[in-house]
Amino acid sequence: MSNCCVKISSGGYLERFHPCPNQGKYQTAGKWYCGMHDPKRIAARRAKIREKLDKEREQRTEYYKRKEMLSVFAEGIQTKDLDNYELVLKSGH
Repeated sequence: MSNCCVKISSGGYLERFHPCPNQGKYQTAGKWYCGMHDPKRIAARRAKIREKLDKEREQRTEYYKRKEMLSVFAEGIQTKDLDNYELVLKSGH
């Protein structure tokens, strides 16, 4: 095993790159990668994040669809009508 083969940025004004200081644990295509930079693990992390984001987007889309359906369904109903409706429900008529 040797060090990770990835070059990382120093992040300063003048962008300089230096080798990753972590030990290589995973060998992919003949190169050693640490746990952070292994392409297979990166792909797995990104897939997990993408799945989470897709689920959240789906929930948000469903929420707004329901909200729009309710607004269409309740179109023309005024607050005073709702008060009367509650009275009718309470009286059982």
